[in-house]
Amino acid sequence: MADLGLPAHLAERCVVHGRQTIRTSGEFVLYWAHHALRAHENPALHAAAALAVASGLPLLVYQGLGGRHRYNADRH
Repeated sequence: MADLGLPAHLAERCVVHGRQTIRTSGEFVLYWAHHALRAHENPALHAAAALAVASGLPLLVYQGLGGRHRYNADRH
C-alpha cells in the first residue's frame, strides 16, 4: 500500500485502489458521502480531512441526494 501520510489509526483502515501515488496537483480533496453521514467517529471523513490538510487543499464533501433508490425513506 502506498504511504498516504495518515495517522496509524486511519492508515490501517485504508486501501489504495488504482494509482499508487496521491496526486496533489488537483484543486480539492473529494469526500463522497454515501452511507456514513455522521461527522464524529467517521474514519473515511477523517482520512479525507487529513489528506486535505497534508496536501494543502480544501476538502469538498459531496452527498448526492437522489430519490430514485427503491428503499429511500422520506427523510432522504
